[in-house]
Amino acid sequence: MWFDLLLILSFAWVVLLFGFMSLWDIERILANYWEESRLRKLVDAKKIIPIVSSVLLFAGSFGIYLGRYLRWNSWDVLQEPFALIYDIGDRFINPFSHPRTWGVTLLMGLFLNLVYWSRRLIKYRKH
Repeated sequence: MWFDLLLILSFAWVVLLFGFMSLWDIERILANYWEESRLRKLVDAKKIIPIVSSVLLFAGSFGIYLGRYLRWNSWDVLQEPFALIYDIGDRFINPFSHPRTWGVTLLMGLFLNLVYWSRRLIKYRKH
């Protein structure tokens, strides 16, 4: 039992770490794009990029729900696009008919944002 727990937790940690590393790469790309665009005069990138990251984490949480509970995979975008669009659309059109969808998305999104903002707090703390 301990071996199984250690194995699952180590895989979960690696996946979480790689996911956040990808998000940090996206943040860096967005910051570079922001500096080269006209948008930098309107809003500071340091204020908008964390908000974009939080939104992406909630979108990823919805994706986790689609994969874990509805059993959709990335290749289904090409194999069964209309069925996938129907399932996604149904959850947005009839949100009260799918409480598990929004419960899982909200809880997973809050967890991922907790980890994300904890990391930002540690990285940008003042000594």
